[in-house]
Amino acid sequence: MNILDSFKEWANNLASANDFGQFFIFALVGASMTVVDLIQFQVFSRVLNRFFPGEQNRPRNNAISNIISFILATIYSYYLNLWLAFSDSGESGNSALIPYLLVSMVALAVSTGVVYELSKKNYYELYCKLPKWLVISHNRHWYEIIVKCFSLFFSMMINFWGYKWFVF
Repeated sequence: MNILDSFKEWANNLASANDFGQFFIFALVGASMTVVDLIQFQVFSRVLNRFFPGEQNRPRNNAISNIISFILATIYSYYLNLWLAFSDSGESGNSALIPYLLVSMVALAVSTGVVYELSKKNYYELYCKLPKWLVISHNRHWYEIIVKCFSLFFSMMINFWGYKWFVF
């Protein structure tokens, strides 16, 4: 038995033990998805903001970047969740894909709304007025990472309960 099979067996045993174990494995998959999503978001955001500069374009550029990175990360997440967190559900990969994508679209809509709205200049200015111990950096780039992470929290909650109740 190789290390990948051992990890899959450990994850499946933990996920099938109880809801907390399943949520823990889902959170591990989600953490890796978050890294993939954030890296892609930053790449697409920087490219779009370079080709379409200006404060008025920033919310739209970030929303488009969020949509692209979220879709790619969701595909990645689907296969890992099917393989690890929800493997004992009895659903085959193909029959679960459509409901998975529908739940993910709801999470995407909420996430993109948060990113679009909080990318507006007035929210960034409000963020800069927070006490120093609450502000990581006054750099706009760091603010956008914080906004993306904030939107991921909502996505995670929608995805976990949606996948659990409607997909797997």
